[in-house]
Amino acid sequence: MSIARVLASPTLKLGVIGFLVLLLLIPMALVDGLRAEREQRRDAVAAEIAASVGGAQTLLAPVVRVPFVEPIRDAKGVVVGETESAWLFAPRRVKIAGALALEQRARGIFSVPVYVATHDIEGGFSFDEAAVRAIPGTPDLARAELLVPVSAARALRRIELAVDGTARELATGTHQLAGYGAFSTPLPGFRFDAPLPFRLTLAASGAEAIEFVPLAGDTEVRLDAPWPHPAFHGGFLPATRKIGDAGFAADWQVLSFNREIPAYWLASSDLERVFSANQFGVRLVQPIDIYFLNHRSAKYGFLFLVLTFGAFFLFETIGRSRMHAIQYLLVGAALAVFYLVLLATSEHLGFALSYLLAAGSMGVMIAAYAWAVMQSLKRALVIGSWLATLY
Repeated sequence: MSIARVLASPTLKLGVIGFLVLLLLIPMALVDGLRAEREQRRDAVAAEIAASVGGAQTLLAPVVRVPFVEPIRDAKGVVVGETESAWLFAPRRVKIAGALALEQRARGIFSVPVYVATHDIEGGFSFDEAAVRAIPGTPDLARAELLVPVSAARALRRIELAVDGTARELATGTHQLAGYGAFSTPLPGFRFDAPLPFRLTLAASGAEAIEFVPLAGDTEVRLDAPWPHPAFHGGFLPATRKIGDAGFAADWQVLSFNREIPAYWLASSDLERVFSANQFGVRLVQPIDIYFLNHRSAKYGFLFLVLTFGAFFLFETIGRSRMHAIQYLLVGAALAVFYLVLLATSEHLGFALSYLLAAGSMGVMIAAYAWAVMQSLKRALVIGSWLATLY
């Protein structure tokens, strides 16, 4: 067999085409790497914007803090000092009505939804006197305080508190509640045998998500937001929800026997893991992630190369139209550039329109090149139609 016949054999040509397909996966992988880099940049900008407005906010109900003093006795039973421990008491009931006001914050070509959440919180304390008497020591009622925990003080826009119908001033302090900072106000005349109603209005900025920790024995939450793509998550899902193009409304109800948070506990107790396991909320999901869609499109790159090269190879073997390996390489390069064009335009025009423009431009370019190479308008139109079907 002559060398000329070997070089012209379809088997060798298929081997060369297979090698070119594998070779062209390299630029496609580089384009996908660029997509990953742009996605990371988008995520970094989103994190920066979210941090500037306070990030994902967590709402907790107020708690009562009461010091308990216990005497220290020597071996003879003589009091030689005293030790003090603070106990925290959760409300018996809390009802939260929240609403989100949304806006878009942009930096460059990236945009992130942020919100101002306004909550009207109404609730009350009632105490199990038998349980209180079982706590070691004597309660120092004169130093009882109401603590209002907040997840990010710098995100607060407004905070107003009324206890038993009387407006109270809140002061910053050194108290912590499971890793959250807390404002405090004294409770003069506090008694364990009397109910303690309260009302709290709180507004805070945030981004990405909003969470609730069901500290109260019975917790009811109502949340309204003009965002049509919520993702509910956490320890409890909404009892009812209504989602539409104008936004969503959701209601949660958590009862005392549903949650794992105690009714009262030592202030020094580490309950962060317990709070985290019981909290619930909603994420504001971006419905269309162009980088995810670009990545999904790139997964079909190998298939597009094989089917497009297969069409040209059939024209070679059946229609006697000769094509050089370099010409296959140029066609494959155009197929790889499609993903670069798609990525660049989708960041500005949206994915659907960008896909149409990129596919149209690549299809016309490859069909025109096929016309020039094969010297046949009919075959070029077949290639163009085939590419349109593929895309």
